[in-house]
Amino acid sequence: MEFLKKFDMIFTPRIIAFEEKNKFKLPDDYFSFLKNYNGGYPTRDKFNISDSQGIDILDVFHGLDVKPRFSNLDYLVDNYTDRFIRHIIPIGHDAGGNYVCLNVNQGNDYGKVYFYDHEVENKDENGNLTWDNLYLIADSFADFLEKLY
Repeated sequence: MEFLKKFDMIFTPRIIAFEEKNKFKLPDDYFSFLKNYNGGYPTRDKFNISDSQGIDILDVFHGLDVKPRFSNLDYLVDNYTDRFIRHIIPIGHDAGGNYVCLNVNQGNDYGKVYFYDHEVENKDENGNLTWDNLYLIADSFADFLEKLY
């Protein structure tokens, strides 16, 4: 992947430990991406959110055991549980505090990629997280990579 300045290599047992700790299974395309690149800084970084939301620029793909902590997948999954619906994990972010997220729930939406808009309220009147600030941007991680330009 010539469009990515990748982080340090990570090994398969570390990715499996991350899955086991969080009690989910990463989609194969994203698992392979972590194994081969462990996140990093994309040079093809633009993507379309939607016709109404427009274009965004991806700052970084999160990785395991990386610094700074705001690019560390483990840190974000452990510490941002009040932001993300269960099984929606932040796999990247833009410069404005928004996230690209992956659904790791073993259901109909498994593997789909979403844009998380931090400026849209995502809690109902009881304080429960909602999908109100999540916009579907790709049917799979591989599809999302193809859409970057």
